[in-house]
Amino acid sequence: MTPERMAEIREILRPDLIDAADPEELRDAATDLLKDTELIGKGGVDVLTERRRQIIEEGWTAEHDDQHRKRELAIAGACYALGPDHVWLQARTRAEQIGWPWSPEWWKPKNRRRDLVRAAALIIAEIDRLDRFVLQEPPA
Repeated sequence: MTPERMAEIREILRPDLIDAADPEELRDAATDLLKDTELIGKGGVDVLTERRRQIIEEGWTAEHDDQHRKRELAIAGACYALGPDHVWLQARTRAEQIGWPWSPEWWKPKNRRRDLVRAAALIIAEIDRLDRFVLQEPPA
């Protein structure tokens, strides 16, 4: 990959610009980057694409995500990663199950792979939320 293309990709993937990036351009940039590095493959591209979909289509922006301070994004990611057999939508006593953090109508499992992609994107959202929180804390 040329240094010029790497510079273009870095610009497209900048966190402060990713909301405005064209979805096709973002996917192309991620695909080019992955072709060169071969680090995360198609799954990684799909996770980044899903995170972008969550932001653009669902409106789950940084400002929205920052409201979830009780680990809801991480819990939702865990729910999708575990799958429907391990998630309860309302109070139950089964200790091996994890509780979905939001209203049941937001629980939309599809298939194993799609749910894992969604889980990873939610975990990325939680990591980004934590990073923003750390940046907001005054130095000790």
